[in-house]
Amino acid sequence: MESLLGLSVIKHLKKKPAVGTDILKHFHLNLESKERNIALIGDRIMADTVMGHYLGFFTIDTDPLTLKGENFMVKRMRFIES
Repeated sequence: MESLLGLSVIKHLKKKPAVGTDILKHFHLNLESKERNIALIGDRIMADTVMGHYLGFFTIDTDPLTLKGENFMVKRMRFIES
């Protein structure tokens, strides 16, 4: 994706939503920063959209590329989110 689109992808070992500070650090921002031109694209309302809103990002909710291989908790959360 990085080479195809020419965009950097932030990689981390933590799970969402605990990655917010990693994203802010990557863009040299902090929670008090007012100006943010960051869009977060995700397929999970609780993990992506809520975190993005908390951090002041523009969020785009998408359908998942595939549901194959998702664990029980992700399936349960998708059911609750819908």
